[in-house]
Amino acid sequence: MLHLPASPTPEDQQCGELIKASGLRSVNLKQVIVEDYQAINANNINHACIKKLKGGYTKLEVKKVELEEALKSLDSTMKEQETRHKTEIEALNVEHEKLWEDSKVQAEKIKVLEAKNQELENKLKGFQGQEGSMEEDFSQSLP
Repeated sequence: MLHLPASPTPEDQQCGELIKASGLRSVNLKQVIVEDYQAINANNINHACIKKLKGGYTKLEVKKVELEEALKSLDSTMKEQETRHKTEIEALNVEHEKLWEDSKVQAEKIKVLEAKNQELENKLKGFQGQEGSMEEDFSQSLP
C-alpha cells in the first residue's frame, strides 16, 4: 500500500494512539518518544529471553569444554591401555611359541621312548622264548 504524503505512516498512527491513550491534547513529540520508547522498543520485550538464552549458551559452552577435556583424558587412557594390552599380547605370543616348541620336542622324545619301549619288549619276548628252550635243553641234559 502506497502512502501519500498527506496520509499518516504506521509510525505516525502509533504515536497518535499513544497520545490519545495518554489523554494529552498538546504534546511535545520529543517527550512522547522519550517516555514511550521503552514500550515500543522490541529489544526490551525480548531482553529477558535474550539474557536467559545467553546464560544457557554460556553454561553449554562450559559443559562442552568439560566434555572435551573428559574425552581427551579418556582418549589418552584408552591409548595407554591399548599399548599395555599390545605388550601383554606380544609377551603371551612369545610364551605360546616357546610352549609350542617345547611340546614339539616332548612329542619327539615320546616317539623315541615308545620306539625304545617297543624294541625292549621285543627283546624281552625273545629272551622269554630262549628261556623256555634253555629249560628244555637243560632238562634233557640231566639224567
